[in-house]
Amino acid sequence: MISCVVVLVVGSVCENEQNFGPTAQHTTVKDARLGALVGVYLFFWYRCFGPCTQYLPLVQLYAGVFDLKPIFPKWMNSVPTLLFVVVHSGVIVVIAGLWYYATPKFWEVGYMPIQPGNGFNHQIHAGKLGLDCRYCHTHVEESWRANVPAVSTCMGCHAENKLNVEPGFASATDDKVQFIRDAYATDSPIQWRKVHVVPDYANFPHNAHINAGVSCFSCHGQIQAMPVVAQEKSLSMGWCLDCHRNPAENLVPKDKVTDLYWVQTQWFNTLDEAGILVPQPAEKRVHDGQTPDQLAATLQRNPPLYCAACHY
Repeated sequence: MISCVVVLVVGSVCENEQNFGPTAQHTTVKDARLGALVGVYLFFWYRCFGPCTQYLPLVQLYAGVFDLKPIFPKWMNSVPTLLFVVVHSGVIVVIAGLWYYATPKFWEVGYMPIQPGNGFNHQIHAGKLGLDCRYCHTHVEESWRANVPAVSTCMGCHAENKLNVEPGFASATDDKVQFIRDAYATDSPIQWRKVHVVPDYANFPHNAHINAGVSCFSCHGQIQAMPVVAQEKSLSMGWCLDCHRNPAENLVPKDKVTDLYWVQTQWFNTLDEAGILVPQPAEKRVHDGQTPDQLAATLQRNPPLYCAACHY
């Protein structure tokens, strides 16, 4: 009912402002419709947000016609601001969560699959016994992939009565390596589980990096101290590019590539009097007169930064 009154009042106001001439009637009808729309709009605006719009001259003009109590309380005026803050804060939290959690650094570092049998203890073989990485990974200098040794390589040491163990410990040693002997007897490969997995859409040539002077330590960490191998680096694209952009910082003398203990304690770090590792800056690293910049100068090409170098 009040809406009709508003329409009539606004319409009459517009009709009183008629023009003269051939188009007078058309202009009157058009202005009446426009006035009606304005009146309805002002009614609903004042009905919902009356206390906030009293400064509007038009609302004050028609206030006597539809002077009603607003539908929503005054505190509802803060709802849009509150919604803006909540929505945008939620978006920021989601982005920050994805930035931190949806990364290889969070999900892949520390990956330690359970290996067949009793596994392979790098701490004993490479650390205590001092086996060179290339004794098992024989083709890492010529092949793109760091091959896993055949069972026959393991049997070179773990055949019966071949280990020099103290009396009383032979049974325990035999139990630990029995799965190797069983595999050799049945001519079956040991299904070692891969730890450092490069996606199918990326390629990593081990031979190129080893021959350039990238140590096993840089990608795999201190393998010689791992009873069970775990992934230590993220191996993400950004991590790789950081190395490619600054090769001098990451290269080691080529004759020390597989000497992980030396690389850790005498090249990238030094040991203080308490035996604690202290990072050593690149400008202080020297071995047989070779500096990091000189090692980088021996590269046949600059490490590539374009996509097709690894993705093809």
